[in-house]
Amino acid sequence: MSTEASQKTMLFDGPGREQRLAVFIKLTHVLPSHGPMRRAEGDLPLTLDTVSEGPNEQFGVGCTVQETDLWELKPWTDVVVRGHVRSPAGRPIQTMNAGVVVGRRQKWIRVLGDRRVLHRGGRLQFSEPEPFTALELSWRRAYGGIDLSLPHAPVEDMLDLFRLFSPEQHPGAYPRNPAGRGWVLNNIPSMVDGMALPNFESPSHLLSPSRLIIGDRRRWAQAPIPAGFGWWRQGWFPRSTLLGLAHPEFAGAAHELPEVRGGWVDAEQVESPRPDPRFQSGASPGLRFAELGEDARIELHGFSDQGSIATCLPALRPEVLVAFEGRRLEHRLHLATVELLPDEGLANLVWVGHARPPVRLPIAMPRPGQRDYDLLAGVDVLVEGRRVPTETVSLAQPSDGSSVAGVV
Repeated sequence: MSTEASQKTMLFDGPGREQRLAVFIKLTHVLPSHGPMRRAEGDLPLTLDTVSEGPNEQFGVGCTVQETDLWELKPWTDVVVRGHVRSPAGRPIQTMNAGVVVGRRQKWIRVLGDRRVLHRGGRLQFSEPEPFTALELSWRRAYGGIDLSLPHAPVEDMLDLFRLFSPEQHPGAYPRNPAGRGWVLNNIPSMVDGMALPNFESPSHLLSPSRLIIGDRRRWAQAPIPAGFGWWRQGWFPRSTLLGLAHPEFAGAAHELPEVRGGWVDAEQVESPRPDPRFQSGASPGLRFAELGEDARIELHGFSDQGSIATCLPALRPEVLVAFEGRRLEHRLHLATVELLPDEGLANLVWVGHARPPVRLPIAMPRPGQRDYDLLAGVDVLVEGRRVPTETVSLAQPSDGSSVAGVV
């Protein structure tokens, strides 16, 4: 995992070549069982690159564990929970509910122990859930997967060849979560019997033997939305539409999709996918907020064997000063991410500040023979009185005497 300091200043160019200074600040807090969050002794470093767990054995599809913190234009606040669902008092249990409450909004999932499909005498049955004390929060345990009974299309061009070696592009992949379990198109006993079922489900859309087989692939939009609290992978529907990626054909109208009804994406975006800055928000359905008060109430139910966690965000924003050659610059500060880590008893709050430099940067190019220089010379950023590092460029000296620059 590529990480460095908990604070970083970067320079971005907009579509009209206008420049923006972005200040990324990760503040780590203690996540108490009761009472407000308080600052931890040290801050965890910013995550520079999105981190994925390795491909699963069955389908070869990975899941996002941690999203990069360096999304400059994230329009909402993402709330994410990473860790485990845990039974009360650590006693083995077959099923329970787990939930997250943020302000007035609630999101709940049904948690079930490991189960399998039984194909007996031409009938489908579900085995009883096995007792559990803890289950890792992973989209691999949610509804989804790949139905390998669908054949690949004939390879006619390079794009077809790419799809052949990309599991997420398989014609039988569930567009919302190809890493999961429970997605079945065809009732083929040899493939269905013994198949693992999801551990995490939506309480309002539980699987049953009679609803297991989808049949027509175009009915994927009516299948359950994967239940969970983690980062939604960038190439999965509907986040993929905000990248401009096409999705498989589905039965029904776009405005009928639960993602559209829930406000996660608009019907026009589904019908005509196009790149959109909203792509940078990666929280799961129901945990993306247009506005979140600094002292918003947060409750976690089912993530600690000691009981529920009831806390609130810090009441104060971090103190940030942005200046150029000694003159203060106006800036705005946005809470981009609230990452809750109940296993560690910690919470990470990622803030992003924006300011416009008064002149185009850098103010001077490096002199001949200069080994390194500061891209943001003249810019000073202080967070709670401490200077934030800026981008430095290291200049290598090739044998022909020319300079090669790289940001470090």
